Amino acid sequence: TTEIYTLSLHDALPILGSYKGRSTHALASGCKNGKVWAIDTWEGSQDSRDDTSWLYKTHDVFAEFNKNIEGFSNIEALRMDGSEASKLFADESLDVVFLDAEHTKSAIMKDISCWTPKLKKGGILCGHDYKKGDVNGNGGWMTVIEGVNEMIQAPDYVVDTIWVKHIK
Repeated sequence: TTEIYTLSLHDALPILGSYKGRSTHALASGCKNGKVWAIDTWEGSQDSRDDTSWLYKTHDVFAEFNKNIEGFSNIEALRMDGSEASKLFADESLDVVFLDAEHTKSAIMKDISCWTPKLKKGGILCGHDYKKGDVNGNGGWMTVIEGVNEMIQAPDYVVDTIWVKHIK
């Protein structure tokens, strides 16, 4: 989307939750002069509502990710969880962090807690799947909404399902 492309116009961009590489590809396309870190365990989600909880058992998703990012010299895959990866980055060193890893409330809160200090003043903390489901709760991620809202009060804005918060 245009919003993802706009977010990518920075020199350094960690993406938590790279899965098959779709968002990684989009962000790396705009980050031509910088580096994109694709951070994922590629072991699937602990949340049974998430398709990745079972898909990783039957597919080599990491191989599919690598195939989908072929041709990009500015992507580095870090096969680890987000809190572990956050320790590799200095505080106040990043302009943007994109969160799309584990979708449980506690996991999104942990990612926000670990990565917010890594952002420069005026940096952008953002993520995916900020969406309500239908009347039965299907198709949405209330756990993402609840975790984001509890940690940062509310995003500055949401475009489609991407939430954005400017850090002051």
